[in-house]
Amino acid sequence: MAKITQNSIIQRNDSLVVSTRIGDEMIMMDIEKGNYINLNQTALVIWDQLSSPMHVSKLITYLVNRFHLEDSHCRDETLSCLDEMSIQGLILCE
Repeated sequence: MAKITQNSIIQRNDSLVVSTRIGDEMIMMDIEKGNYINLNQTALVIWDQLSSPMHVSKLITYLVNRFHLEDSHCRDETLSCLDEMSIQGLILCE
């Protein structure tokens, strides 16, 4: 598994999950492992942005502007979220 950085290009890997939206969250099930995954509102915004390949730096800029966040805080939190998504197999990193 490649380390995700601001220079990485990532895309969601929705071929392994079935999902449903409940309010501002999404519940997913990994169809291979049977694990359930819950995406909170912010993770769901990230997930929605990754329908096609995207540079992490562009994603961070989008989130900073959408939520009016400090750049360094947003970068750290986004990279942490992406690392967790990668561990779960939800995203692919080039």
